[in-house]
Amino acid sequence: MLASGRFGKHVAKLRTRIATRRAAAETALVEAGVQVAERNADGMFIWGRLPGLADPDALVAAAQAEHILLAKGDMFSPTGGYRDHLRFNAVHSADRRLAEFLRGYA
Repeated sequence: MLASGRFGKHVAKLRTRIATRRAAAETALVEAGVQVAERNADGMFIWGRLPGLADPDALVAAAQAEHILLAKGDMFSPTGGYRDHLRFNAVHSADRRLAEFLRGYA
């Protein structure tokens, strides 16, 4: 697989697919009122925050009740920072249900 170049082609296709989905997710999140930390960045995750969100725990609990999984930013910070941020999966965050849910909190 490595010698034939198939792996490299596979990785290139994945990068393109993730970049396409990430762009759609960033657009959907921004339209829902999320301030995205780094637009047009690379990677599987998008960091963002909802301005004025007082209680991220309540937001995460409400999302879970709607079968939406949100991850608080402080879960990924060794110092406990980024409490007002959320980490969104770039591939799944263009889902209209997430955008509709977030609009109620923006």
